[in-house]
Order: sequence, then structure tokens, then C-alpha cells
Amino acid sequence: MDNPNSTDIDLEGIDLEEFLAHPHWEVMDSEPDALTRQLPKRANKFWRTTILTWIYLQRGVATFVDLADRLDGVESVSMRKRMLRRVLRSMEKSRLITIVNFPDEEGEAFDEGDEVVGGFSVISITWTGMVWMRRAWNARMSLARTTSLEVAHETICEEEDSIKGNDLYWVENLNGADREGVKVAIREIKAKHPRVNSVFDLGNFQKK
Repeated sequence: MDNPNSTDIDLEGIDLEEFLAHPHWEVMDSEPDALTRQLPKRANKFWRTTILTWIYLQRGVATFVDLADRLDGVESVSMRKRMLRRVLRSMEKSRLITIVNFPDEEGEAFDEGDEVVGGFSVISITWTGMVWMRRAWNARMSLARTTSLEVAHETICEEEDSIKGNDLYWVENLNGADREGVKVAIREIKAKHPRVNSVFDLGNFQKK
């Protein structure tokens, strides 16, 4: 069954310059933005914030092939692609990204069910993905004051992607169409979590 969040479109007649002028991407505040630029261009694991940051640094749009080539420690190209597909599907389900599939002129073979993400797929950050980025990098900004960015990033990634951790508790109410209700939702979350219970709370308590 096709992924309802993915859209197959034809390149013919598409103004790529206009397409790549991403509607949700925008530069974050100077300090977290500067930190994102210190993140290595390669990694040993496909953490969600790492992927979002790579996309952010390319003005909100990246290709599947570019992202797959950034994983170290896995020699098999097909294994790297399989690992990335799994993470991207999870991120798309959480509405952190959208995936647009362009025609595959080379007819690349996919594993069964993997055709929704392939060599000609373009990965695009969403409005919710930008909210995640601001929260995630504000948290890293706090920890990076007492340790290295590398340690801060890896430590927080462990919690962000942990099954036992707080998985999108602050993003859940952002997935609806009522964006005006977001401020109310955030206030309710803060009221329920007055203490710093996770790395996301560190981001929340940064000055606005």
C-alpha cells in the first residue's frame, strides 16, 4: 500500500527553483544555528535530529542519496539505504518530514515495500520538523555549555530516539491543522511538566 504522505510527481513542467524554495524552512536564532554548523557531515547512526539538521543545513531539502552516503561504519550501500528508509518512514509518520518521489530513470530495484523511498526521492523538512529543530538545538545549546557539542548531541539523541524516552510528547498536539491551538497546547504541557523532566524541557526553558 502506498504511503499517503508521499506524492509521486513528474519533473516535466516543474520549476525546481520554486520547488526548492521551501515554505517551512527558516534560519534559527544565531546561537543554535551556529551550533548546527558544527555538526559533522557524517555519522555512525541515523539519529532523527542528525538527519533533520543535515536537511536544515541544506535550506530544508535533501536527497535520499545524499543522506544515505553520510553513514559511516556500514560498507553495504543497500544496508545503508535500508536503515535510512526505516528512519525516514518513522519521521514522516511523525510529520517531521515529507518525501517526494521523482521518476527513477535508471529503474533502481527496491526491496518489497521500499518503493516509496528511493534514489530519486527528495526529503523535505516540515513545519513540525522546524519546531523539533528549535527545541532540540536549544537543549543542545544548554548542555554544550558544560561539555562538548559532540557529547551533548549524542547524549540527547539517545533520549530523543529511545523507546523508553519521551517520544514526541510535545509534538503530538502540533500535528493537527489548528496551529492557533499550539500555544495553548504548549502551555498545558508546561503546566503538567513544571520540572525539567527531559532534554526537550531544557529547550523549552530557554529565553524566547
